[in-house]
Amino acid sequence: MPASNLFGQDDASSDELTEQILSYGSDITIHQDASMQVRERIKVRARGEQIKHGIYRDFPTSYKDRAGNDYKVGFQVDQVLRDGKAEPFHIEDRSNGKRVYIGDKDSIVLPGDYTYSITYTTNRQLGFFAGHDELYWNVTGNGWDFAILKASATVHLPGSRLIDPHALRLNGYTGPQGSTEKAFRAATDSHGNPVFVSTRAFDPREGLTIVVGWPKGLVTEPSRDQKIQWFIADNTMELIGAAGTLVVLVYYTLVWFAVGRDGARGTVMPLYEPPAEFSPAAVRFLARMGFDDKTFAAAIVSMAVKKYIIIKQGHGETYSLHRTSDATSGSTQLASEEEAIADKLFAGGRSEIDLKQSNHSAIRAAREQLRRALSLAEEKTYFVTNARYVIPGAVLSVVSFVAAIVMSGDFDKILPAAFMCVWLSGWSFGVYALLRQTIAAWRSAHGVGTMIGAVFSSVFALPFLAGEVAGFVFLGWSTSPLMVAILAALIGSNILFHH
Repeated sequence: MPASNLFGQDDASSDELTEQILSYGSDITIHQDASMQVRERIKVRARGEQIKHGIYRDFPTSYKDRAGNDYKVGFQVDQVLRDGKAEPFHIEDRSNGKRVYIGDKDSIVLPGDYTYSITYTTNRQLGFFAGHDELYWNVTGNGWDFAILKASATVHLPGSRLIDPHALRLNGYTGPQGSTEKAFRAATDSHGNPVFVSTRAFDPREGLTIVVGWPKGLVTEPSRDQKIQWFIADNTMELIGAAGTLVVLVYYTLVWFAVGRDGARGTVMPLYEPPAEFSPAAVRFLARMGFDDKTFAAAIVSMAVKKYIIIKQGHGETYSLHRTSDATSGSTQLASEEEAIADKLFAGGRSEIDLKQSNHSAIRAAREQLRRALSLAEEKTYFVTNARYVIPGAVLSVVSFVAAIVMSGDFDKILPAAFMCVWLSGWSFGVYALLRQTIAAWRSAHGVGTMIGAVFSSVFALPFLAGEVAGFVFLGWSTSPLMVAILAALIGSNILFHH
């Protein structure tokens, strides 16, 4: 169970010899419906050092079961007293549970001894096994900054008078978290209730944990319907995310059946010459239903074949394009898209251009001019990319993931998870484009220059890929590993159906 601590001002001094917990007693009542009510009496000695306004008690509500699944326990404060009188308190959410602040921030606790009493109700704390049921309970927690001189716990079982004391299993641990020390005594009182008492004082960060086992039948095990309700409550975020992913997949599948599938394949007739009305660049653009570097290269080679330009190789991997006299006289016939890039490459009356970085603006302009010309000539005439159908799918993906986080009600996760959702969505597509570019660079790497380019592309992509992995790790930490899988499925679905 819970870790506990004291609260005061951040700059409070720490004197463990003067401020301490004189006694820590816990009465634990287990009801037949498997819920529990706990009353803790914490007697502290305050000296105005760290205990200035009161104390606080942390109650973890997020746990993992034996299978490693996350679950949340119920928690409700019933009563808070100081020396038998009602004491102000307020509750704040923590990353793994609740924190109950006891005291008034505008009121100073004078030096002295005080007994704080906290009564609260919780559930899902019991273990149900084949031959017995069990309570495993951290009575004091291991988060106190002060020594605990004495700790005790009494467990009230339903029908305890009817239980054979020999049928009870009493065990426990003392010391820091993970310790197997057993500095306690355990027995049953006159009512048959298990009682635990520490046999030594505990240093700061030490405490008492008890284990009580009893025969089956005293407590009603949660029903199947109750377990289903708990499962839905525990996994609201994941279930909404999975449902959203299913909606996105259904949408894309319906759209693919409606407009994305290729038509029936007709009779294939081999042609041994390229179609007269298509330039090599146009054929490449049509075959890929898109533009790439090889489309531009095909146009350049075609212009050389038609004797409009001469491609000359300089030292190493450097090349230059030279316009021929036939091009100047106008006797060479180019395709319209080839004429468009010629105007950009040889703008201003120049007759040659080196294919190097210093001329990147002219080369990029020619490349873009070719892309526009081919897109205008062939798109929507010979094929339709249907790219507009990806927009609703992408919007559905973002809405599904954000809705899963928001509707989970776990406000500590909303901001970091929502940020990572938006960031990873855009980042992932950027990384995908970089990886495609890197793979293409390696496929076309045949000489020293192109090999160096491929290596540079790989090194450039590595930090972005590392950022992608780090983003998913952070998302899994702030939500759950299943949410990482859901986001990956959403991103993958958009990329897949985009193709």
